[in-house]
Amino acid sequence: DDPFYFDLDGFNAFKASILDPDAEVDASLICDSDPDVNFFAGFDATAIVLEVPDADLGGGTIGVWASTHQGVGGAQIDRMGKPGINTIFLHTDATKDAYNAADPTNDVADYTDDVSGTTSAILQKAFAYDMATADAAGDAVAAALLPDTLGYDVTSSADFSALNGRALADDVIDVAYSVILDGNVTTDCVANDSTFLSSFPYWGVANAAPPAPSASTATTASPAASMVPDTATTPVSPLSPSVTWILAISAVLLMGGVAVMVVDRRRR
Repeated sequence: DDPFYFDLDGFNAFKASILDPDAEVDASLICDSDPDVNFFAGFDATAIVLEVPDADLGGGTIGVWASTHQGVGGAQIDRMGKPGINTIFLHTDATKDAYNAADPTNDVADYTDDVSGTTSAILQKAFAYDMATADAAGDAVAAALLPDTLGYDVTSSADFSALNGRALADDVIDVAYSVILDGNVTTDCVANDSTFLSSFPYWGVANAAPPAPSASTATTASPAASMVPDTATTPVSPLSPSVTWILAISAVLLMGGVAVMVVDRRRR
């Protein structure tokens, strides 16, 4: 079971209102229904999980990130360290693609303005911060989140609320909202819906597959575009013959070791 839970629709509505200069901003969009819906409910993740002894990591704090390349030796098409950086702070398909192809070494130079500027704009528009206070808060968030690697003190227990690794059950979205929105919003009202294993590889079991469609109802139509996370401002073209499923990389630290997971999210 994919260890991720998030009211993505509520976030997209809130982000759209921030980016629209004529829109009224209502922070309640983040937690706007009763109950809020986990967009990723029912998704499974195919993972390669590695367990590495702390002693092999050299001691102290390490930084972990992972990337996806197209074909053997091909171009880098995705990368991730901390969850949500690209989703929250970049706003077009072109900027998201450029970020996915980049290296964390250049993140501070290339993306500080995006992280700081987006944070400042949110605080000013949603919570009436004055510009100087909002800009200072944005700079602090950028300094904490960049470069986009998952820092982890190998002598400690993973705890994403301290930006120290990530355990599977950590509510990374609530932590992200708390940090970026300066404590004004601390949850998207979606709780963990996964039951994890107590031993390696720790992930929850896969969701039960739905029954296969009967011959009379089976179709060859492509999956609905609404089933694919959309965090950019460019809509999916109705002329597309198919929808490409999201391929994400997550690096998760747990149980005093490191698990690097290649994740292919699919709707069961």
